Amino acid sequence: MLTQNIVVSYVAASTISEFDLVKFDADGKIAQCGAADSTSALILGIAQRGGSAGDSIDVLVHGVSRAKLGLIAAFENSADCLLTAAASGKLDSATSGDYVVARVLPNINSTASADNDQAQVLFVGPSIVVA
Repeated sequence: MLTQNIVVSYVAASTISEFDLVKFDADGKIAQCGAADSTSALILGIAQRGGSAGDSIDVLVHGVSRAKLGLIAAFENSADCLLTAAASGKLDSATSGDYVVARVLPNINSTASADNDQAQVLFVGPSIVVA
């Protein structure tokens, strides 16, 4: 099956790590997302490599990517598999009022995550607010 990933390059406003969730800042550059960004429509995508301020960073804006996750108990729970921004560029389970920006793609070896684990996700961008 062919997956159409869309990757675009942006200038980093600050240090960004590989697989960080990133957002636009006021200067049109990208910065690492934090937990407060879970309700922001400015979430842009997942950095495909790391870099420092001023570097050009490839960002997946739609498609399948590895991502850093927070503590998620069980990917098979419908409340846990829909993801939003969390601290330090991670994704975590969305709750009321959050934008869902991705869903986890579990497999036989990946059914939950500890803090800072990585897993494959389908990133779709901020489009749905959890009621």
